[in-house]
Amino acid sequence: MAIPHDLNFKFSLPSTGEREIQHKKTNPVNGSSFTSSNTHSEFRIGGGQVNRFADGNSMYIKASFVTALANTGFVKYGTDSAISRLIVESTSGAVICDINNYHVLKRIKVVESGDTDYINNDGVIMQGMSPDGDNVDIEVARTFIIPLEFMSLDQYIPLFGVDGLVIKAYWATALDFILEDTGSTNLAATSVTISSVELNYDTIELTDASMEQLFADTGGKFILQNSAYIRTGTVVAAATEANIPLGIGRSKVRRLYACLRNLASAAHADDRGDRLNMSISTLTSSYLEVDGTKLNDKTLTFGPSNTAEVLMQLRKMRDIPVTVKGSSIRVPAEFQTVVAQTAATRPNVFYWGFDLMDGTDNRLTKSGLNLKGNQNVQMNVAASGAASGTIDIFAEYENTIVLDMSAEGDRLFTVFN
Repeated sequence: MAIPHDLNFKFSLPSTGEREIQHKKTNPVNGSSFTSSNTHSEFRIGGGQVNRFADGNSMYIKASFVTALANTGFVKYGTDSAISRLIVESTSGAVICDINNYHVLKRIKVVESGDTDYINNDGVIMQGMSPDGDNVDIEVARTFIIPLEFMSLDQYIPLFGVDGLVIKAYWATALDFILEDTGSTNLAATSVTISSVELNYDTIELTDASMEQLFADTGGKFILQNSAYIRTGTVVAAATEANIPLGIGRSKVRRLYACLRNLASAAHADDRGDRLNMSISTLTSSYLEVDGTKLNDKTLTFGPSNTAEVLMQLRKMRDIPVTVKGSSIRVPAEFQTVVAQTAATRPNVFYWGFDLMDGTDNRLTKSGLNLKGNQNVQMNVAASGAASGTIDIFAEYENTIVLDMSAEGDRLFTVFN
């Protein structure tokens, strides 16, 4: 259920009076130089900042990347592939988000965005993207940014009401986010050095009068309702059908994104993509099952004759109506060639998904599917081919953060999933 406007302070903040916007930078508290081997950079934003909010839509990491290997550079989607796990929590441990395989989710969201203009232009300079497949060379140190996405785009985090924020960005192994043009086997997990790391973000500071008005509008209860993500997954054997339990434990799951990928070094060395991009296995079908019954009686079948329905489902997950033809998902080449190639040689589609807010199934509501109970929820995936693969499943769910300062001298910060 959506929070009424009179309780959700994000609708009140834009209407408040005078404010001051400041750009902030902070360096990691655990070092100044890191290697691409699942080490992490930890940033801290102080709490108790009077009248001040952090703009959740403004956060990005800036860093310098360099490798000693010749003919080596970023993969197609640049620095979006560089962070393997993102944790955001309060200093006291209230978890706002904890996303494993964050770089896989970012790749999915970049493709889903349909923003070819950014990928072909600003993304090349800002993030080292290479839409034509040529690697952006990092033999010489280059500085790029990594936009952080962990909340809805219009959220403000009340720094006056939390004891502080901790942001941990775990660096992916080099095998996950850079390629060698030569296809050689010199690349190792620690082949990239990451330095001059800093977190950038904006804060908004209200005047005392504006804060008094905001407290009056909200009754001292600040509520943020946003989309968050959690990952589950498994390794599946070659030429197999697997039922993957979804132990997600969230009450309002809106969408599921899934990706089948191959981890073999041979696939990584191929200039077509990287370990986050394709699988040697061929995906054949997938469906969701709740307590032994197929959800919405729907099975997605993959192959040259069924690509249209798979893509339509992805468009529905972006809330693009069937009748709208002016908005497109940016489909990567490996998806497009499914139609052109034979069944024996077609590559795997990069990702697929299920919309859990749409359909006639009585287990679905306008808020999504409740996976917090004792239901037996599984995703069935069938694949064929000579290689095993990893399936990443990301659940988009409704996350609510409540800061209750209505009692005199009291402060209660709670995250509801």
